[in-house]
Amino acid sequence: MSRQVFVLRQSRSRVLLAVALVVSLSTLGLVLSPGSARAQKPEAPASAVLAWNGFAVDLIVNTEHKLQPESYVYMAYTQAAVYDAVVAVSGHFPAYLPGLAHRPHASVDAAVAAAAHRVLAHYFPDQLTALDTRYQSALAAVADGPQKDSGISVGLRAADAVLAARAGDGFQDVVTYPTTPGPGLWVPTPPAFLAAQTPQLATMTPFTFPTASDFRPGPPPALGSAAWAAGYNEVKALGSEGSTSRTPEQTATARFWLGNVALMYNEALRGLAASHGLDAVHAARLLVTGDMLGADALIACFDAKYHYGFWRPVTAIRAGDTDQNADTAADPAWTPLVVTPNHPEYPSAHGCVSAAQAVVVADFLGTSTVDIDLHSSATGTVRPFATVSDWLGSVGNGRVWGGIHYRFSTDAGVQLGTSVARNALSHGFLAGEAQDD
Repeated sequence: MSRQVFVLRQSRSRVLLAVALVVSLSTLGLVLSPGSARAQKPEAPASAVLAWNGFAVDLIVNTEHKLQPESYVYMAYTQAAVYDAVVAVSGHFPAYLPGLAHRPHASVDAAVAAAAHRVLAHYFPDQLTALDTRYQSALAAVADGPQKDSGISVGLRAADAVLAARAGDGFQDVVTYPTTPGPGLWVPTPPAFLAAQTPQLATMTPFTFPTASDFRPGPPPALGSAAWAAGYNEVKALGSEGSTSRTPEQTATARFWLGNVALMYNEALRGLAASHGLDAVHAARLLVTGDMLGADALIACFDAKYHYGFWRPVTAIRAGDTDQNADTAADPAWTPLVVTPNHPEYPSAHGCVSAAQAVVVADFLGTSTVDIDLHSSATGTVRPFATVSDWLGSVGNGRVWGGIHYRFSTDAGVQLGTSVARNALSHGFLAGEAQDD
């Protein structure tokens, strides 16, 4: 039979992504092509896949108040189970965890509900009442019978396989990060001087590559270098709370990127799936790609952060006279526009995760002209981005103008996130082709 609507086609021609600093990036792997022919066999609609994704990310971020790096890991767990359940029913694409029997007559909606509910209930038992209510409502919409029963069975098996496979991945480990004050070294930052955030990400097992250090970038610039002085002085001038150099639009950009990116990018991917009419299996594949690569980009990013332990601007600028660089004058009263996150500076986590998501979107569309609208939960505003370059340039600028990152750190984050995503789209189950029945 012919391939599915929006089948993943082979993209041996490379999709070039223009990023900040005019770096040309290419995505290998397979593109979710909006131009592919429709299949003769009707496929299950994506409504259950999209609804459970929205429910999951809202629960994780807004109800459980998980931090952005944690949110992406929990979403990766959830979407992996949903994806494997849907693939077991559809028979298309390699599974994340092979082994589930093909159940072509099972209910996709029941499978999705069972998979998502099982994973979320495992990690968030305090939310079991809300989860059970949602689950029973979803199952009530599926006609009773063997298809429903088979779908529930498939979903539970997919979820249990993911939970078992990831049980020892290190995400639940209790890890502390010792700090020692000194030039170039991260220490807790004002105003709350919180301990280091989620250091366990730096050592946990990634989803699409072997170890967290596999994509570790080179070190930040030496403190005596011109590159360090340039990064220091840019954020000092443009990122301070009372900057007279920063424009109102730059201030608005900095505040826009305070929004939770797990909410932002899952919403954007759901929008793409809906607007392009993806069926359940292709929507599940798009969402697992975004969430899994978002998690992996952050795992690799936090490995680098805690390996280098580089100081934040608020620490460095107040102690500029300690770095042995004549071009970095200290300002003991310097304060950033936005509150500094409580983890080491290099590289930028927003750069890492945003670049990974940009690769996913550009790969889906087959072009770096993405024309995507992104919604910030911090400002309640929506910003359109015509190209990947516009998108990632805004992320990098926003972190510098907010006073929490140096330019070289946002650039390193973009490069890291791009490399993680390109690797996954070229290897493993995300590089697998659709299979005809």
